[in-house]
Amino acid sequence: MQEEELPLPTGVHAKHGSWYLVQRNQWRKLCRVADGRAKLYERLEEVSGGIDGSVWHAILEYRKRGMSQLAPATRKHYANTALRMLHHFGHFQLEELVPTHAAQFLKWCRENNRATTGNREKAFMSSVYEFALGEGWCSSNPWRGVRRNKERPSRQYVEHETLTAEIDRAPPALQPLLAVAYLTGIRQTDLRLARRKQITLAGLVVDESKTGKRNVHEITKTVRRFLNQAMTRAPASEFIFTSARGLPWSEWGLQSALRRFGAAFRFRDLRAKAQTDRPDADVLGHVGQLRERYHRRRKLSAVK
Repeated sequence: MQEEELPLPTGVHAKHGSWYLVQRNQWRKLCRVADGRAKLYERLEEVSGGIDGSVWHAILEYRKRGMSQLAPATRKHYANTALRMLHHFGHFQLEELVPTHAAQFLKWCRENNRATTGNREKAFMSSVYEFALGEGWCSSNPWRGVRRNKERPSRQYVEHETLTAEIDRAPPALQPLLAVAYLTGIRQTDLRLARRKQITLAGLVVDESKTGKRNVHEITKTVRRFLNQAMTRAPASEFIFTSARGLPWSEWGLQSALRRFGAAFRFRDLRAKAQTDRPDADVLGHVGQLRERYHRRRKLSAVK
């Protein structure tokens, strides 16, 4: 729907390019129309305190009070997703949305080459409704039971020759990071935040930022070599991996450095390569079908 076709919340009117909340013939400016629906609902929440039964109020309250038990990475992702969902569904009442709306939204995502993103947005909206159910604002969750879009697992596999060549040409600050990422299968965020105190006699202890699970990764001779290489670059730092200036990697600083380096593979492909190269070992801590998702190449035996 176009912006001008979307209905406005009760009491909100547009005038001279801005949205106003009109109460008892008093016009209180909320924001410019050009600021978008997400900003409108955020300002309306601040001014009115919210309207129970509205989707926009449920989304904002879930973002404020309902995500404390989620992993930090999920909270960050959902905070951004909330802004898009405010635009798409904020004008609805909770009881107005039915499974048909959810299915049509997923169909629209599929037809606009954002099928996977649509699945993540569906999960967010389902969580919003579960939160609203607990608050007594609605009686059902229209997102529950609606079939997700089919996702095609990646088949990208980093050849060993490519990996070794790229690690050899990588700048000193990135070389040990890429090597340990492959050898252990640890996610980028967890490596960026890894501290020296996490290196123990049992192994490298990592609390996964995505799942909250504690893993103890084996420190082989090769892993230790690259860990030592990383730590000798900034002896005074409490972090294992540091930037070219000897400072802890920020999220955007690392992303910028990786873009400048321009590796022939994506960083996340190293995690899949780690499990693929050791199918007989528990590299990532996954079991069953979840582990199978990381197998990018299988070697099968003949009958005889």
